[in-house]
Amino acid sequence: AQGEAGEEEYEPSEEEMDALLSEAELKAKREKKRDELIQKELDGYKEIDEKLKRAEKLPARTSTDYEPRAEPTSWSSGRERRKADESDVRKAREAVGAVEAMLGQLAADEEFQADLRRPAFDTALKHWTNEARLPPSEARALFDEESFEYQQYLKPGLAKITRLQAACRTAGIGVPIDAIRKRRSTIFEPKPKPPTEAEKRLAEKERREKARKEFEEKLMADLPPPQPFSWRKLGRQLVIQLFLMASVMLYFHFVMRPNLEKQIKEAELAHRQTQDADAITFPDDASEYVEIGGAASEATTDELDACPRSAMARSPRIRAQARRRRRRLCSRQLSLRADSGHRRPPKPRQTNS
Repeated sequence: AQGEAGEEEYEPSEEEMDALLSEAELKAKREKKRDELIQKELDGYKEIDEKLKRAEKLPARTSTDYEPRAEPTSWSSGRERRKADESDVRKAREAVGAVEAMLGQLAADEEFQADLRRPAFDTALKHWTNEARLPPSEARALFDEESFEYQQYLKPGLAKITRLQAACRTAGIGVPIDAIRKRRSTIFEPKPKPPTEAEKRLAEKERREKARKEFEEKLMADLPPPQPFSWRKLGRQLVIQLFLMASVMLYFHFVMRPNLEKQIKEAELAHRQTQDADAITFPDDASEYVEIGGAASEATTDELDACPRSAMARSPRIRAQARRRRRRLCSRQLSLRADSGHRRPPKPRQTNS
């Protein structure tokens, strides 16, 4: 009897009934269902149209106490400020206090903090908070009930976070994951205290030291790394320096010194010749000078020409100085003749006897 009653209570579902139909029957059934929905929607439109027609025939409603509604001047006009109930405020504070108490318990729980530092627990927490969802296969492997990692570390830690989630739901806030990771006993980050003078000086010193290191790193970025000290390299540099110094001294002694001595001798010879040329004097009487001017000029020229030919040939500079000196003497003689008004008597012509 119980079996017959069970068989009578069983009713096949619509999917099971559709499985027994052919494709043509299924298509006809779907079209019939679609037509029924369309007809139902059209009937609804017709009903609405009939109501609108009946409403148009009805007289307009009037009211003696009707007043037009004032247009709002701002978004808050016409709104009444809702007064906060003291009981609601007290309940909200109690709920937030409960959440912070649980955060303090988690911060003081060394076992939970050790589990929180495990990579598997961090991965599970990111998956649980939808921060980084895992693929289904990896999620099943991570949350496997039979695995030692899940039974020993993940399950106890996630149970504590679940209790914290329930307290946060009661307070109407989200789970403070950042406070859990930073081991903080408050929901929000506390305001930092104003630094003291000693802390300000220490911070300024650290800032300057950091800026100096950054400047040195930027300055030394393109330089090659320093090479280790080598006695062999130092000795090689000293030998090269000594060789260069000896080469310079030998060049000065055997090449430059003879050239300097030769130039000094030539300069002394030119100086003596200049002094000899300046020692020639002329008589005060212009007439006497005019009479003997030619002889004096010839004598002066002879004295200048008396210098050794070998020395003049060796020094073109001395020869040029002698020529300039000779020209100055000639110009001086001509100026004296022009001032005295006398002219040199012409040379007698030679006649053939």
